[in-house]
Amino acid sequence: MKLQCFVVFLCCSLFGVASALAGSIKEYSADMVDVKSGKVMQKLAVAPDKMFSDSLDDQGKRVASVIVRVLQ
Repeated sequence: MKLQCFVVFLCCSLFGVASALAGSIKEYSADMVDVKSGKVMQKLAVAPDKMFSDSLDDQGKRVASVIVRVLQ
């Protein structure tokens, strides 16, 4: 389960950074929701030069946070 969460988290993170660098979307935030339970599993915020992500467990407690800043 933790490996699956990590893989999903990594994919979402890479997608977020790629979108920010591509320039088509300037800034956005999103919540990844488990369809079966309706619970938020990850929060993501992306801007052109940075990205922030929180992964949450089943009780809504923060499990991991990632902050990425693109240096130019």
